[in-house]
Amino acid sequence: MSVKFPAPQQGPHDLPVVSDAYVGPEVAAWAAGRSGAALRLLSIPAALLLGLALALGLTVSTPEPAAAASRAVATKAEYAKIKKGQSYAEVVKTIGGKGKRVGGCLIGEYCDGTDGGIAKVRYDHYDWKSIGGATVSVSFVNAKVSEKSRWGEEVITKPEYTRIRKGMTYKQVKKIAGGQPYERSGRTYRWDYERNDRAVRIKFSKSGHVRSKSIVRF
Repeated sequence: MSVKFPAPQQGPHDLPVVSDAYVGPEVAAWAAGRSGAALRLLSIPAALLLGLALALGLTVSTPEPAAAASRAVATKAEYAKIKKGQSYAEVVKTIGGKGKRVGGCLIGEYCDGTDGGIAKVRYDHYDWKSIGGATVSVSFVNAKVSEKSRWGEEVITKPEYTRIRKGMTYKQVKKIAGGQPYERSGRTYRWDYERNDRAVRIKFSKSGHVRSKSIVRF
């Protein structure tokens, strides 16, 4: 007798598997018949199930384990390259590592917020860490990018700091920084710098143009 631990449902195209291997119905039926009660086999650790199968002389096959999410950090430039319609593999290639799946629904599953509550398409939501503690979130519909967002702390990197010049407007500086400053005092603004113990301080003139800039300690 051969018992196969099948791989979970694979999504369309290149999205990763989203659930763990499960116990085949033959093993469950055998256990229920021997014990006279329906055992909760799904709660038994995989190692014990494998041991049970081997002790009975059963042949067991398991799917390849899914690779763990990498610690890739998405830069602002990489975030800008993510476009609607791209595949998960394309986003991974752009960022340089896999994201962490934080939500989603397979076709036919209950999915909160969908029409009728049942997913008619596949939804997947992945997060990547970004510089300065920010997070890049990408949503996929049927394995294609549908929307993206970057939230959390906004930081100014060294190359961005170099691009800020005297005479620039607040709007121009904000565009380079990628977001709002975390602090304002009069006409002096502060953004987080790429080093955790530093901040970028920019002073504006009455006309709203950069008068000076500096990197300061917290």
